[in-house]
Order: sequence, then C-alpha cells, then structure tokens
Amino acid sequence: MVDFRLSEEQIRLQNLAKDFAKKEIEPICASYDRKQDPKECFPTHAFAKAIQVGLQSIYIPREYGGMGLGDFEASLVFEEIGAADAGFASALCISASIAQAMIHFGTKEQKERWLPKICKDTDFILGFGVTEYGAGSEAYIASEDPKVGSKTTCKLEGDHYVINGVKHFISNGGCGKLYGVAARNSLEKPMFGTICTFFVDADTPGFRIGKIEDKMGQRLMLNGELIFENVKVPKENLVGQDGGGAAVLLDIGCSTSVTIGAIGIGIARTAYELAASYARKRMSGGKPLIEHEAVSLMLADMKMEIDAARSLLWRNTWLNDRDGRDYPRAAEVKVYCAEVSKRVTNWAMQIYGGLGYMRDSPIEKLVRDSAIMTIYDGTSEVLKQWISGQSHL
Repeated sequence: MVDFRLSEEQIRLQNLAKDFAKKEIEPICASYDRKQDPKECFPTHAFAKAIQVGLQSIYIPREYGGMGLGDFEASLVFEEIGAADAGFASALCISASIAQAMIHFGTKEQKERWLPKICKDTDFILGFGVTEYGAGSEAYIASEDPKVGSKTTCKLEGDHYVINGVKHFISNGGCGKLYGVAARNSLEKPMFGTICTFFVDADTPGFRIGKIEDKMGQRLMLNGELIFENVKVPKENLVGQDGGGAAVLLDIGCSTSVTIGAIGIGIARTAYELAASYARKRMSGGKPLIEHEAVSLMLADMKMEIDAARSLLWRNTWLNDRDGRDYPRAAEVKVYCAEVSKRVTNWAMQIYGGLGYMRDSPIEKLVRDSAIMTIYDGTSEVLKQWISGQSHL
C-alpha cells in the first residue's frame, strides 16, 4: 500500500526548512535581488547558516556528518526553500547534488577529504562546470558526432591531468570553494565516451573565475565563467572512470531534476497563495475578484496544477529511493514542475493585473525567477527526448 502521509521525522525536516526560509531568506531576498552588481547578490551569511543547519548535506551519510536522506526528503526541503527564494534554493540544490555524486562515484579518500568539509565548513560551496557556449543541454544527448558537445579538454600527463577550456553560466561560479568540471580526453570521438569529471579546488593555479552573469531572475544564485588555462589536476581528483564521466553527469542530473522540480512547486505555491489573498481583497465591479468566475476558475487551475506537480514529485522521488535512480523518471519531474511554475506565476500576474507587472510587486519577482525553470539543467525539449525513449546512452 502506498502511503504519502509524512512521518514525524519528515515533518520535522519540512518544518526545519520552512522555519529557516521564513527567518533567514524571506527577510533579505528582495533586497539582494535588487542589487546592481551581480557579484553582490549572493547572501553569504544566510548560506553559511543553511550549511550550519545541515541543508547542504542532506544527502551525505551520517558517518561523514550529513543527514543521510534521500530524494523524497530532499523534495520536502527544496519546496520550502524555493517558496522563499528560487535562486537561493537553486544554489543550495546544486551544491547538495554535487555532494551526492561524490558519494556515488568518489573514492574512499575523496569522500574522507571533502564530505566532512561540505557538512561543516560554512563557506565550502560546490559548483560543477558542464555548460559551454554552443554546448548546453547536449550533455544529456548521446550523439555519435564528435563535434557535438563540450570542447573543454583534459590530457593525462604522468600523475596529473591538464585541463583547458571555458565553462559558461555555471551555478555557484564565483562563490564556490570546490568545482567539478567535465572535460573530454578526445575531441575525435563522441562526447559520451570521452567525458572525464574532476574536482578542482578554487585556488588551483591556472583556474580562475571570469564574468559573473547579470541575470533576469534567480539573482541570489551566482552564475559565472570557469576558466581553465593549463590547470594541473592530480589523478586522484578524477571522479569515476576516465571516459566514464557521462554517468557522473547523469547522476547529478537525477538529483538536480527532482530538487529543481521541488523549487518550481515552491515558486508556484507562493504565487498561488499571493494571488488568492489578493483576489479576496481586491474589489472589482462591487465585489472581490475571487467572486468573479474567471478569476475563481483560474485559481482552481493553479491549485490543481500545483497538487498534480507535487504528486508527481513525491511519487517519482519515492520510486527513486525505493528502486534506484532513473533519469527519465527524474526528468519527468523537472519538466512538468518547471512548466507548472511558469504557468502559475503568469496566471498570478494576470490576477494582479497591472500591479503584478510593477517592480515593487512580489509577483514580478516570481515571474522572473520562474522564467529559467524550463531552460537550466536541461531544457524541457531535450529532457522530453529522454522521457520518450528517443535518446539513450
């Protein structure tokens, strides 16, 4: 029998995330979103507190200092954080998801070296460089054409690899202390058989941060360039097998797909709650907006979409935790919840009318934050190829 009643432990975790969001994120997110310099948008102090309470280490086993939980519990956390601010939540989910890849593919020495830091060091944030100009969602497409995909290269020289290339739009680029990078050991063969994944310390010679992007939304998450110029990385920093990095990328994709899906539900939930409250107060034609059939039906659609998205999220994360990771199943969550997020926020703006379009309206920020949901971490169009079974490793 399937029972989605939350356990006492799950309710405590959900409340931990909800209380943190209300106390530490909601009071500051609007002011950080408005900062002119994108480098100043990342709320370092609040993120340090998130690490302190264990939200970055939700996947990490208890033996290393983490919570040792699964995708279902992570979905509870990231809906609550996403309801407060999607950018903050995205930065946190990226860091947590990369930590999980280290759990699945890292050596014993790598785990002992880095996992305790991820749990305890309040400035130890992770980023992972995959995207390049001209090579974004290709990371999720198994093409036989060597010209498709990443152009960042790695070459084994004795006891180290030499990495060269530039990664763009990288989440947590500029605030991370440890960066993963996907590079190819050959540009003459198809990408999926040539990808190697490494972890690179931010102070490694030859590695530097380039441009920090000035984004439309989700501004509390930094996105920047990672530049590798003859960066020497010890062989022991290789994660997984040489040429087997595609499996690492898909593992990270499984984590980020479900957590981003949860963030999308959080955005939609906040938009719905604000729109419903506004519709009860705003008078039109001598009665509250909510008493107009068009508005009440729109609110009903919003509520049904959110409930359906959450049901898909909970079902698929429960299956992940019970039966093991399945990328098309995770992609379903990301695609549907992202699209619900965009629909619901736009409906909320419609209910607010002109006020919702103004910069001092909370709806305006939610619309901006939701705009990237169907694009980052794999576009909806590419992920639907996975779901349909048209693209395979």
